[in-house]
This record gives sequence, C-alpha cells and structure tokens, in this order.
Amino acid sequence: PFDCVLCAPPFSNFELARLREVLITLGAAAAPLYLCYNARREGALVDAFAGSGRELVRMAGGPLGYTSVKASTQQHIFLYGPPWPSVGVPS
Repeated sequence: PFDCVLCAPPFSNFELARLREVLITLGAAAAPLYLCYNARREGALVDAFAGSGRELVRMAGGPLGYTSVKASTQQHIFLYGPPWPSVGVPS
C-alpha cells in the first residue's frame, strides 16, 4: 500500500480521468493524493475526482515554481490535496 501519492502531471498533455484510472491500476486509489495543478482549471480537477471518494482542495501556501514552465503560468500552479482532518493531521 501507498502512504500517499505525489503527482505533477504534464498539465495539458494528460487527462485527469486517465490519472484517476492510473491510480486505481496502481492500487493507490485509497492513498491520499497530492497533485500540482493549474488553478485556472481547478473546477475540472475537482470534477475529475468527484465520486471517487477523494476530495481535493488547494493547500495553503503560494504558487509552486517550475523551471520548465513560463512565469505567467507558474503563478497559477498550486498544490492540491485532501483536507487536513481527513489525513489525520491534528487541527
């Protein structure tokens, strides 16, 4: 079993539905998922995992930095993951 899954998919080249299928195939469907994603497509991200038992929310903190992504896009890339209480972190 996986403790968690960290993922930074190629944003425009990988469908979220396929990512969901890959997690199931790997046996990681129950592991907490932390995903770097473009906030401009946040609705699609939430929709892709709706009904899967995974709730993804934007984590605290600023945008993530990538050397291979232009600055204008970097400002929209954030880390998403499960709400803290659901992964057992004390509040």
